[in-house]
Amino acid sequence: MQGDKIDLLVTFDKKYIKPFRVMLKSLAVSNPQGNFRIWLLHSGISNVDLQALAEYCSGHRMTLIWIQVDRSVFETAPVSKQYPQEMYYRLLAPVLLPDTLDRIIYIDPDILVINPVYPLWEMQLGESVFAAASHSSIFEAINDVNMMRLGKDH
Repeated sequence: MQGDKIDLLVTFDKKYIKPFRVMLKSLAVSNPQGNFRIWLLHSGISNVDLQALAEYCSGHRMTLIWIQVDRSVFETAPVSKQYPQEMYYRLLAPVLLPDTLDRIIYIDPDILVINPVYPLWEMQLGESVFAAASHSSIFEAINDVNMMRLGKDH
């Protein structure tokens, strides 16, 4: 990956530690030359768990940096069992992350990374502030199920 350190942002609670480790492993396997800095915004993960995650990351050419978020910031935000308060923390990235970051890729902690991340990292954004990616068409049926589950028109 041409020596670039790719910055990734994740937000999750302690229930997502195991899926996050799977995501990290898939990221490492799909990006064997990768060099990643993982930024974790959280509000309730223990120091023991954070240290264990940092060690896991260091064994996969990754650095984990965590920032604890004050839960009161989103105390009135709607949440559910499946969508905890931590999902909102990505909205705080421009405030909480260092100004020296030029770009960062937000990634859900419970996905499998099956392709190299570098092309996404190198994407030219022009004047756009952000870009988004969705699942490919082979996941159309899953998208329809998710839309129904979320009570959205599809």
